[in-house]
Amino acid sequence: MSIYNPLLDHVMKDLRERFPPEVLDVYSLPLLLPANILQKSDENLEQIAQKLVKQFSEVLPTDPKTALQSLRGELIMWREKWENAERANLNLPTISSEALKACDEDVYPFIHLFLKLLTTLPISNASAERSFSALRRLKDWLRSTMDENRLNGLALMLCHRDIEVSVNNVIDRFAKCRSRRMEFSL
Repeated sequence: MSIYNPLLDHVMKDLRERFPPEVLDVYSLPLLLPANILQKSDENLEQIAQKLVKQFSEVLPTDPKTALQSLRGELIMWREKWENAERANLNLPTISSEALKACDEDVYPFIHLFLKLLTTLPISNASAERSFSALRRLKDWLRSTMDENRLNGLALMLCHRDIEVSVNNVIDRFAKCRSRRMEFSL
């Protein structure tokens, strides 16, 4: 016990430092996913609307009071849409990108904005760190004078290794890009 309690205190302190309230507030966005919104009552929808408007007031296109009123109505319509879809035995979107595709921006402007935020938020910073590592491998001291267009192309090739590149198509494209003094062929 003399080791366990200090260790537990350290872990709890570390978690509080890593996940401050501002970070944890973002976790209210998944409440807009169809599976989650179907489980909410009208009172819960009111709380969700207030919480979202309070947290994201800086990115809302209107003032918070107007946004709150609009979002309340949108949430009720959003829940009814998915209740009808569930009754019709349609597949409900399970991830934010699918829900974003199913969200009409003209009918649900605020929900569309929040789903866009949810979809574009990184789950972790690992993908950003991987891209910087890839960039470090690409742009070393031998390639320091590379222009942006070529660097972007190489970075895309590195990221999308699964796409097959035809050598003949690359040669043909290179040969057609400008006139040459000599015939370019294999």
